[in-house]
Amino acid sequence: MSRRAVILLYLLLLILILYQFIFARDEYNSTLLLFTIIGFLIAVIIFLVRKENFPRIKAHYLRPSTLFLFSYLIVYSQCYVDLLVGNFSEIDSFFVNSSLINKASLLALGGLIAFFVGYISYRPIKGLSIARVDSLEGICSIRIFKILFVFTTFIFVYLNGTNYLIGTYSQAYLESKAGTMALYSEILFIIIFMSIITLHCRNSYIQRISSLWQYAKQLGLLFHLCLLTYLVLVMISGDRGPIMIIGMSYFFSYIMAAKKRVLFVHVVVLVIGAAIIFSALGYARNIDKSISFVDRFSIALQGMATKAEIKRESVFPITSELSGSAKTLHYAMNYVPEIHPYLYGSIQFREVLAMIPFSSYVTNYFLDSDFRYRSSAYFITWLSQGNFYTYGTGTSVVADLYLSFGVLGVLLGLFLFGILLRKLEIYIFYVSIDEMPSFYLITSIFAYGYSIYIARASILSPLNFMIFTVIVVYSYQKMIKRYGKQIKDNTCATPV
Repeated sequence: MSRRAVILLYLLLLILILYQFIFARDEYNSTLLLFTIIGFLIAVIIFLVRKENFPRIKAHYLRPSTLFLFSYLIVYSQCYVDLLVGNFSEIDSFFVNSSLINKASLLALGGLIAFFVGYISYRPIKGLSIARVDSLEGICSIRIFKILFVFTTFIFVYLNGTNYLIGTYSQAYLESKAGTMALYSEILFIIIFMSIITLHCRNSYIQRISSLWQYAKQLGLLFHLCLLTYLVLVMISGDRGPIMIIGMSYFFSYIMAAKKRVLFVHVVVLVIGAAIIFSALGYARNIDKSISFVDRFSIALQGMATKAEIKRESVFPITSELSGSAKTLHYAMNYVPEIHPYLYGSIQFREVLAMIPFSSYVTNYFLDSDFRYRSSAYFITWLSQGNFYTYGTGTSVVADLYLSFGVLGVLLGLFLFGILLRKLEIYIFYVSIDEMPSFYLITSIFAYGYSIYIARASILSPLNFMIFTVIVVYSYQKMIKRYGKQIKDNTCATPV
């Protein structure tokens, strides 16, 4: 069944390529769009009902691949379903150009199928061949990290607190913050948080935790006060990305450590609840900042209930804002490559080099320093608003890949992404945490944290934080091995 699924996916991918280059017409065709939506449905059914060679993976509903699939379907199919049922018109400015509707939807479907093919076709090395060169026996103390976490929280609040409290979140503010200590303090906060979660996840697996409460209690009250301070400030500012990433990383690090199965009904409740909260935060961000955050959030919830805050009707209103990210692909396809050539990976190259602190001062000498080439989000913001923009339009994973290499970039990029998630899931569900190399443990936690977010972001958006977390954790482990300070973490028994 698995081989048949791969063959069917390859055939469907071939049909999509033929439609993309031969049969797709310049004018909008509702029949073709309907068949495209049916294609989404067929591809998802094949993916979900196929025979799974690793039954433990299929037994878990909440895994990186299914979370990414959920987000991807909302971003790249909900707006087209809205169009078919009459909530949208093909001449709506949302689609930028009506002739792009069929091409963009087919490209999104092709990307999804490429992801499925990559995921299904991956086969691990026999026996998984796990190298334990970085593994530690016993409990690894995280007391030092907790002290650093308090310090970085203080620095973050000192440098960002006032602006976050007054809701200064805007494109202008984000740009003014770039390259400053205010930004680096937030980056450091997230890196230390991820390092603590990684080591605590491994420690908790060895200690055989039994509940989320026990997992949280071992981290200590002071840790959670620091974390809550950061999350409240970010929530008031109107930024939702860090809340989603940190929240999911925290929760799923516990799921990994405890090897817990989440019931399907809990999945539904979690997804719907999170969608309502994050949509409300998005609407609250656009309400008068002179009103308190609590009042703005309450107004947003009431507006969603009465559809007063929702700009358009939708088949699933609570995710209508998330589905709005599809327009970024339309902006990209409307301009590239007919008016502007492909970017040929220059944006991704910048993201890789961004791992080196202050690298922008050097890269500007051999890469175009114009603001629009900083990232795909900047480029699409420029496409939609020009040089004098007032907010960030954002990006999405298909738009990000398309800008660099077109259709082939989308197919290859999502194919490789499917392979990556498949490999990580095999490690997550078949390798004990204490035997998993730190690199794969960290990457797995990041995969969970970004699984929903990445559909409306750059495909390399987690790379910077992830690599720095790997460096910090590996350096700490090397230090422990070298100086013989591998001790039981007393903070697990007596919280800080």
